[in-house]
Amino acid sequence: MPVLAINSKDGQDLVIASNKKVVVAITSPDLAQCNDVGKTIEKLSEMYRDIVFVSADYGEFAPRVGGAANCMVPWVIMYKEGNMIDEWNFPKETTLADKVEAFATD
Repeated sequence: MPVLAINSKDGQDLVIASNKKVVVAITSPDLAQCNDVGKTIEKLSEMYRDIVFVSADYGEFAPRVGGAANCMVPWVIMYKEGNMIDEWNFPKETTLADKVEAFATD
């Protein structure tokens, strides 16, 4: 399934509220550490087709995910049935791929 790009709070809320597992990746194209996240999310979306993968450009649409007023990007949030289950941001010892794999198998 291709990665969905969102650019509004309504779009974000609609996807998160679905009864599916959702991974939201918030990145900024101006930051070097965000460059690989987009590529990783694309690959993961091919591997885990039952998960909805969403990207949000922090510069274009600064999401307010989980009530946060701001966030450190890249920030990846995992939702199940509309509830935040887990998150990942740079730098973490656990890789994004490992985090999504654990989320996919729970």
